[in-house]
Amino acid sequence: MGDCSPSDVLRSYAAWVLPRSTAMERLGIDWYGDLLVMLNQCGLPRPQLSEADSKAMDVIVRQVFDGGGRNVE
Repeated sequence: MGDCSPSDVLRSYAAWVLPRSTAMERLGIDWYGDLLVMLNQCGLPRPQLSEADSKAMDVIVRQVFDGGGRNVE
């Protein structure tokens, strides 16, 4: 891994263009930790959901676990 030369693959993964499995396959790595290290070494952010998407997922998870899978609003 060593020095950083951010590849198009890393940039695309950080920008949510490539899924993790595709990025890892193209980079020739099989451990997610290596991908995180490579992003960190290159100063690229880890892909994260927007706050709105995160909240929407939280609502769905709470509905499933608190309401037995029923829509409970």
